[in-house]
Amino acid sequence: MLQKLLDGGAHVRATGRSVESVRRVFGDRVEAVALDFTDATTWEAAFAGVQQMFLMRPPRLGRPKKQMLPALIFARNQGISQMVFLSLQGAEKNTVVPHAAIAAWLRDSGVVWTFVRASFFHQNLSTTHLTDVRDRDEIMVPAGNGATAFADVEDVGAVAAAALLNPSAHVNTAWTVTGNEALRSWSAYPLRSARYPAVYRACPQEVGSLRRFTPPPGWAWPRA
Repeated sequence: MLQKLLDGGAHVRATGRSVESVRRVFGDRVEAVALDFTDATTWEAAFAGVQQMFLMRPPRLGRPKKQMLPALIFARNQGISQMVFLSLQGAEKNTVVPHAAIAAWLRDSGVVWTFVRASFFHQNLSTTHLTDVRDRDEIMVPAGNGATAFADVEDVGAVAAAALLNPSAHVNTAWTVTGNEALRSWSAYPLRSARYPAVYRACPQEVGSLRRFTPPPGWAWPRA
């Protein structure tokens, strides 16, 4: 997303928990500023002079009404007029997820909003599930026989960048970003279920069935 914004001529102010952490990721391509949604002393420097904002909820902030909305209200009052919010596929029907509270506030906030509702990230297979693969040679997810169209984060970022670069085309609009084919979880992994079996692991009834991928004897996961 950043590169598309820069290519589009945007000046980008990137925020993180510290200036140093932002610079480690983006170098000198952005204006690096510290932002903590729960620390009001960081809000002025982060939001002053900004008209548009890409918003992604930090995973550790699970109570957005208390932990994020005060900062967003401050940002709106500082003059931010558009917020592009990274949400979840199906969040409009699931009020339990934290994203729902943020989306509800945005709808009534008076700012122009765009929701980018992403499907399960393809990159989760090499990040979230990394230790499963590396340390246990298995991937275990509560997927059962469900299927989803995995999305690439670059595609998600491209949609968000388009909304920021051409806001008039995305006013108060929700986009759901998916892959082009719904796959059962085990068939989306580097190995295909036709060659390598996936079996079920028993688990408590309140959790449901867990799909466990087990490599065949003598096979090893590719190592970086």
